[in-house]
Amino acid sequence: MHIISNYVTIIAYAITISGVFADPPEPPAGKHWEPVPSLTDEFNGNEIDANKWDDYHPYWSGRIPSQFKKGNAFVKDGILLLRNGSRIDNMNQVNDPYNDVWIDAAAVVSKEKNSQVGWYYETSMMASDCAMSSSFWFRVGKFSEIDVIEHIGRATKPGVDKSYEYSCNTHVYGNQSGPSVGKTYIMSTRGRDEFHVYGFWWKTSTDLRFYHNDEEVMQVTPSVPFNEKLHMIWDTEALIPNWVGLPTIESLKDNNKNTMYVDWVRTWKLVDGTPIIKIQKPLQTLAGLSGDATVELCDIRGRIIKSVRIKNLKNIEAMTKELRVQRNGLSAGLYLFRFITSSRIVVTKKMELF
Repeated sequence: MHIISNYVTIIAYAITISGVFADPPEPPAGKHWEPVPSLTDEFNGNEIDANKWDDYHPYWSGRIPSQFKKGNAFVKDGILLLRNGSRIDNMNQVNDPYNDVWIDAAAVVSKEKNSQVGWYYETSMMASDCAMSSSFWFRVGKFSEIDVIEHIGRATKPGVDKSYEYSCNTHVYGNQSGPSVGKTYIMSTRGRDEFHVYGFWWKTSTDLRFYHNDEEVMQVTPSVPFNEKLHMIWDTEALIPNWVGLPTIESLKDNNKNTMYVDWVRTWKLVDGTPIIKIQKPLQTLAGLSGDATVELCDIRGRIIKSVRIKNLKNIEAMTKELRVQRNGLSAGLYLFRFITSSRIVVTKKMELF
């Protein structure tokens, strides 16, 4: 019962925080933000979208004494979970706990290597409660790495507490050289206690902006211009154990402590012009579709406010009823309704609620 109760609480946190924070920065004059579907996911349902993500790291096995294990990343009840684990029951089963692999870690990596300069990225996540990193970052190029956040939920090294730290970093590898450049912001609550929204505006190749719950908190100039396309990554690692300590076997076997949670990720790119808003007749144009669908009610920027399942898209009367349910409690104005059918057909309509 304790595990079920905690998981319900996690979902409640996700719903609350997601509805409060989800704004890209003010766009430059003459431009507006447009979503990038391949790097945007609400993680609805109970399966990872295999068209967008690998549920392991195809390019790296992980940081010793941990290694990524396929299957340790999965979607459950609309949340992406990255779960750690222990291969042993006591430390006597390893000769060298710092260099022998005995920890199972988790990773999720974007299929496409298309994260790039100019785009804005934002994810809602909650760290695990153990001495493992909970990270959101970009790499697998020729020379650049951007760590939006590497967070330690609970260090075990005596005197070390990084549970309030939002640390970003940049590293240079391969055919370029230069020192790592990073910064740290102290949050008002711990990363393991609730969902935080971490944002990153790759504004230019030399101007990286980092956001916490919609507020810009750090700016970094990497030691060389970062201008190559990268993969988007979430992962967990035994991050420099001599810095924060090793995770305990007990914490790695406790699902209330060993899991990092991701509610959603949203990516935007800047395009020229201002959004053209039209009031369209919403439902009749959908009558030709069939099967079940998810209907997402969004604000005009595409941020989800409510979501509901509709059975039988051909039943316009039932759809209208469901949409009325969704609009309860909303003020008048323009909204987006996104219809996602079971066959992955997506139709977005702008509607005005009175």
